Amino acid sequence: AREPVWIAADSSTERNPFVLAHSEGESSELGFAVVFLPSNKTVQLPQSQLYPANPIGFLAADNCALSHLSDAALLHNVRGRYENGDIYTYTCQILIALNPFADLHEKYYTEAIMEKYENRPIGSEAPHVFALADRAYRLCVVDDLDQSIVVSGESGAGKTESSKHVLRYLARAALKRSGRSGVSLETMTARILQTTPVLESFGNARTLRNDNSSRFGKFLKICFDNEHALVGASLTTYLLEKSRITMPARGERSYHIFYQLLAGATAAERAACHLGSAAAADFACLAQSQCFKIEGVSDEGAYAGTKQAMAVLCIDDATQLQV
Repeated sequence: AREPVWIAADSSTERNPFVLAHSEGESSELGFAVVFLPSNKTVQLPQSQLYPANPIGFLAADNCALSHLSDAALLHNVRGRYENGDIYTYTCQILIALNPFADLHEKYYTEAIMEKYENRPIGSEAPHVFALADRAYRLCVVDDLDQSIVVSGESGAGKTESSKHVLRYLARAALKRSGRSGVSLETMTARILQTTPVLESFGNARTLRNDNSSRFGKFLKICFDNEHALVGASLTTYLLEKSRITMPARGERSYHIFYQLLAGATAAERAACHLGSAAAADFACLAQSQCFKIEGVSDEGAYAGTKQAMAVLCIDDATQLQV
């Protein structure tokens, strides 16, 4: 009987790294198998180059539930779930997220969805970044175990957005579980959340692969007290891409803040910064890339958001101008 198998694709003709074929068992040559390709051609391939495929149509929320686990099987499972509208897939307690490059707030990130993951073990609900955030919070405040959440991936993979959702969940969980409220606690939570737009303005830029690419690494430490309330945070940044300030590549932009300032500054701010009526194209360090705007993004609106975030962080107007 023919068994479905994955084999390495011809990179010159196939977009996917593996293609589904069928094997009829060992050939007359030891260690080889007869393989029927999608084109109906028959070839002999080493058994070591065949990867058993899972039942056709079967997709698992956790890759560990697959009968056969290989690079090919994992990629097929994650891709199949993505095509079905599920951007998250577990591999045990690791969460794989595929960036849909679309606004999915109503589907994934509302308050009601946060409630679904409160005090729920991983696997009891559909895979989600909130599930990992909830587990980390419970292990930290209930079991008194320090936790780390590592968010990694290529440029454009969605690390910045995933980090923001983790931070939102932790802040909400701390406010709710502590049973405490008040101006000081809510102000502390707001300040921690508002570090994100400031960091993005000064450390993110448009690249050819990502309109909001973080050009630095960061380590954010969040602290809770004995009553499980969020009481502080510290942030360390690493390896800012300084060359982007003077040499952004063609089609890319320098850091968002330059374009935000030139689009949204008031007449008084322009005068204080000696900008006159200049636009981004008037500055050689910005003009060389020939990219000044991001489709669907208002630099003027983002500038107002950055100033508001800085105000929440108690950065006064005079210091903002100095920055």
